[in-house]
Amino acid sequence: MPPRVPTSLLDGGAWLRIASGNAKCPHRNGVVRQMQAAAHALASAPVTDEFASSPVPTHGRRKRRSTGSLAVRVPEASGSNTAVTELQKRFSALDEVIQEEVEMAPTSASEPSEFSEDELLGFYEDVLSLPQESAASTSAIAAPQASTDDVSRVQALADTLAPTTPAVSETDSSSTSLLETLQKRLDPSSALSQVQHLSKTRDFPELLALPAYQRVIYRLKQTVPELVQIRQKAESDAVPIVLLTEADWKALVQTCVKHEDIKSAEDVLGLMQALEGEKAGELATDVMEFYAERGDVMNAERLLHAYQIGLPTERQRDVHIQAHLHATPRNIMPESALAVLHQYETRNVPAPMSTYTGVITHLFNEARSSAATAQAWDLYGHMRYVAHPQPDAALYATMIRACAPVNGQPEPERALDLFTEMTVDNGVEPTQAVYNAVILACARSGSQSYVTEAFRIARQMLDARKDARGQAQFRANIDTFTALLEGAKRRGDLARTRWILAELVAEVARAAEGKAPAVSVSDETMVHVFHAYAAYRPPRVQLRSVPDAPAGESTPTPSPSSAKQVAAQDPGPSSAPVKNQSGESRSHLPPQSRAEVLREAKAIFERIVSESKAGSGPLSTVKLTPKLIDAYLAVHYVHANLANASALFDTIFAEHGVRRGPRALVNALERCATSKTGEDREAAVTFAAKLWPEWENVEMEGFRKGKALNPRLVEQAHVARIRVHALANDIPRSLDSIRSFVARYPPSNARVPALQPDYRSPRVRLHAARPLVRLTSATDVADDTVPPQLTWPDLDVVHHRCVVAGRADGVRYIKWVCHAYRGAVKVRREKFLGVEGDIRRREREKEKEEREVRDIVQGSMTA
Repeated sequence: MPPRVPTSLLDGGAWLRIASGNAKCPHRNGVVRQMQAAAHALASAPVTDEFASSPVPTHGRRKRRSTGSLAVRVPEASGSNTAVTELQKRFSALDEVIQEEVEMAPTSASEPSEFSEDELLGFYEDVLSLPQESAASTSAIAAPQASTDDVSRVQALADTLAPTTPAVSETDSSSTSLLETLQKRLDPSSALSQVQHLSKTRDFPELLALPAYQRVIYRLKQTVPELVQIRQKAESDAVPIVLLTEADWKALVQTCVKHEDIKSAEDVLGLMQALEGEKAGELATDVMEFYAERGDVMNAERLLHAYQIGLPTERQRDVHIQAHLHATPRNIMPESALAVLHQYETRNVPAPMSTYTGVITHLFNEARSSAATAQAWDLYGHMRYVAHPQPDAALYATMIRACAPVNGQPEPERALDLFTEMTVDNGVEPTQAVYNAVILACARSGSQSYVTEAFRIARQMLDARKDARGQAQFRANIDTFTALLEGAKRRGDLARTRWILAELVAEVARAAEGKAPAVSVSDETMVHVFHAYAAYRPPRVQLRSVPDAPAGESTPTPSPSSAKQVAAQDPGPSSAPVKNQSGESRSHLPPQSRAEVLREAKAIFERIVSESKAGSGPLSTVKLTPKLIDAYLAVHYVHANLANASALFDTIFAEHGVRRGPRALVNALERCATSKTGEDREAAVTFAAKLWPEWENVEMEGFRKGKALNPRLVEQAHVARIRVHALANDIPRSLDSIRSFVARYPPSNARVPALQPDYRSPRVRLHAARPLVRLTSATDVADDTVPPQLTWPDLDVVHHRCVVAGRADGVRYIKWVCHAYRGAVKVRREKFLGVEGDIRRREREKEKEEREVRDIVQGSMTA
């Protein structure tokens, strides 16, 4: 039966509808009785004139009263009067509210809204608030707080379960009585001796020597087995005893992992599994993560199989694959991780997107080969097809960053396409990592249009979104400054390089004062700065500073804010004339001569050395690495004579305690090979003769250790030596250098290609441990394993010298060497692509046609 509606909620229309004889009601006894009771109530209630004047028809009603039916009880007048009175009160209250609103309307419209400045500011702060940081960025902040909570929780458990001081007698008696009560509730027939023994056992000498978490584990090892026995004997409807909460177990496991006490952590997992069962599986992932970070795949998989209930969770799948990644050495393809990743796809439980991002990042940064790069792009397309159609911002940042390889050809068009797809097509909000990746891809291309685009995107990032106080969502960090320096150095734009360095130093100063996020200058940043000085070319017409205006004449000077704004928008080119405000100093002008370039570079390097030793200053965080010293030497190679550069090369590494690397030797040899004047060439021959024995030791050491140097680096060193002798007109030594290279790296070595792994097979299979969708073809993948070789551009200088000297034997030998290496590489490529027979057949047909044409021409000429 539906509930009755209270009479106080019925309006006048409802009363009329109830009293009306034309009302259509179901002919059920219960409903009819309700309607009749309401009609009697209306008849006895004092109604208004409006209701009284309305005619109430009475015809059409049928009496259906039978002999045994119940009579309708007429309600008392007091109840009906109370209901109508309450309804009238509600109408009156509503009229009063409406009247008050009407009276207050003109007053409120004429008076202005009274909001304080703080209220308005708070309103706009809420409207213009910046997006919250992602969980990945805030995890590092929350980690110390979680660690503190774990310590306090474990200490509380130790104080409760294993106190280091004897308990008071009253406490012992109360705890014993509690245990007795629980024992009786769970198993009334069991004796109390074991529980009393458990509650009164105190091994204080042993417990005092243990940390808090080990005291808890010590007590749990005594308690849990007895509780398990009690549960086994307990009745089915008994209330289970909760010894520790899930948060307590988690804090205990994480404390063991923090102290690297993995044996204790696994003991806790075993105890928790005995009491809680399936709940121990998630905590086992914390211990698995410890093994995964150290590349211990065996123990990680052992825990996964021991505590796995059903299918692995997303976190367990991620940790499992990360274990294989950490177990893979550097410069090696992570085949086991890729196999596990595709295995989860086959089981229809693909890994989370963060796992794909980690694997792709490993392929780009750790494997470092053209095959790994192609595999990363293929895995990206495969992931969007089989697992996650729409990438997140972190994966977009990784793929855009891959468009700016260190050694390969940059792809700024592809980077901009990905950025447009992310922001416009998919509506994903770009992060600072995405902006920095796009800036780097455009800047590293070296093209003037794309370098300008990089600075435009940087300005867009800084002005993308601001809060109510004018604070931007993003600030330029070290990655932003480094990416902009990449573009400036490739254009030889020293003005922008100096401006970027000045802004970076100012940002470091603001960070030291607490006015900006922490930022520091790295050695990579200063490498780009020195490269910009090396790429800079002083103007042919030197600029002169304008003297100060005479007394009485005023020169309009722009305000600092406007000047800074113009500089931030578009710093002028390096050769733009700038007026000097002081006749003595020209620090704002770019260097006007090579001597000034060397002087500035030397001043910067000396400041790096002094501040790094002192440990204070904006450049104190810069480390003196071989790469940094090589970049500083590059400035001297370009702007100083070779004699001074060679003298600096001999002393600078030993002076700062830095070991010379192979790259430093190759750079020095290449500088010797580009000498032009006669005096420089004599110094180049002497310097190269001193460098070559050291290079041979490095090269042979790589052979002995089984870690051969980069083939392209070996080529550069040998080609530089050959060209040095050729420029000095020492043809016999040049030919001897070529013969020694051919004997060490014969052309036949290049004929056999490296074996193609199964994951790079071009055959399409639905069930295989390789990507189903590929973004790269076999022809797009460069061969990194080609041994060192010599080509025509490497030997053209020697060939010209032999022609001038009339050395026909040298000309023939150089021609043979070039054709031998070119033919070997051609055969290698054909075998790698599997088209050796087709290409050879087409070449034979082409040669046959050419012979026929020659025969026809010769026959016609003879006739």
